[in-house]
Amino acid sequence: PRERLAGTLAAIGAGVGAGASILRVHDVQAVRDYLAVRAVLHGDADAPDAALAESLRCESKNLG
Repeated sequence: PRERLAGTLAAIGAGVGAGASILRVHDVQAVRDYLAVRAVLHGDADAPDAALAESLRCESKNLG
């Protein structure tokens, strides 16, 4: 089970990216942390203590 977290987070990212809003997970704290970081990287949330330069932000149109 410990080796499944990366796959779980990848699936969560894909699901949320496709519009999922209800998730069933076992490691709630890891998923919560992942979603918080994802929101900041996507520009959907601010993190006052984790400023990210605009040049480092990734937008889906640039993933091509």
